[in-house]
Amino acid sequence: MSEPSATRAPEPPRPAAPAGLTASVVHDLADESLWARWDDLAADHATPFQTTAFARPLLTHLTAAMGAEPFVVEVRDAGRHVLSLGLCRRPGLVTRIEFPDFGLVDLAAPVWRRDADLTGARADDLRRVILAVLPRHDALLLAKLPETIGGARNPLVDWPGVAEMNIVTMVFDPARRPVADLSAVKESGRKRRRLAREGGAIRRVDDLDRAQVLLDFLFAQRDEKARRDGRHETLERPEVRDFYRALVAAGLPTGAVAIWEVVLGDRIIAAVLGLAHAGRFNGTLMATVEEEGVAVHSPGMIAVATVIEDHVAAGGSLFDLGPGEHPYKTRFGGEPQPLLEVGHAATPLGLAALADRAFRRFVRAHLRRHPAFRARLYRLLGRG
Repeated sequence: MSEPSATRAPEPPRPAAPAGLTASVVHDLADESLWARWDDLAADHATPFQTTAFARPLLTHLTAAMGAEPFVVEVRDAGRHVLSLGLCRRPGLVTRIEFPDFGLVDLAAPVWRRDADLTGARADDLRRVILAVLPRHDALLLAKLPETIGGARNPLVDWPGVAEMNIVTMVFDPARRPVADLSAVKESGRKRRRLAREGGAIRRVDDLDRAQVLLDFLFAQRDEKARRDGRHETLERPEVRDFYRALVAAGLPTGAVAIWEVVLGDRIIAAVLGLAHAGRFNGTLMATVEEEGVAVHSPGMIAVATVIEDHVAAGGSLFDLGPGEHPYKTRFGGEPQPLLEVGHAATPLGLAALADRAFRRFVRAHLRRHPAFRARLYRLLGRG
């Protein structure tokens, strides 16, 4: 009699991949897999502020030190990870969810997969699934949104209620205008030659110890200027300085952070720190010694001119001079690119927060319509 043939028990059905967009919140920011997934998306779409070199220390260390609760929203499409969005919850009379900015971030955005369909008709689906998983809040306030990143449309700018902030970032595009044609670059050539004759130099710094010395210089000069202007700035806080030290330590060896110095003899007279990613450069910190004997060299101007020339010579594309229509930025070829914002009120208190944002937009629009008054105000505030 033949042996019965072996039979295999039927496998349990596998759970089907969820249809459409789904979202989840990650609070464990020490999870290495979270940042591996983030890094995978940042290779497609990210400004220098959304790379892990910047976003990870911002979310994992600085945000909590500033009294906010950091988290990451991950969005999947039929189970495939397509977007990550770093946010923070700021408790108070009005509990807000927003980008962790603290005055350090010029451009805020998610990171997302290039081939994902998240704009246009699907924008409302994206908004709905993100809102559904957010921690308790009165208002969601997302600001400093660029319309496009790397030529792709930002998935958040198709949400209902998106408005121009009436703040622009000034961007030089070497594809539109040769760097040699910029008036500030032309003028800086003569000043750089004079600096060299008097024993000065401008150079990019790759040594970490020297870079930390330049950070101390930047902090000290910014402190002095803030005191003269009678104001305070975020950079005064020890936890913010610790963030920059960690950023430089991690980003300098990889090229994600770049720093230049201008010296006269053995003395530092200017320094520029910036972030780089995918051919884009964002200047973030600059300071100069403001003394009569030094001013003749225009150390700030020659530093920026040198950084722009180096960036373009290395094949770089957009050079972002930062938010604000300060007159000097137009001399470096800066053209205005609007920044957008969007909000959602979850409670009546949230409505008040949105009304405050609308009022601020109105004030900024008035300043933009009256550039002469704005220029006088900038000079008064020491921001010209």
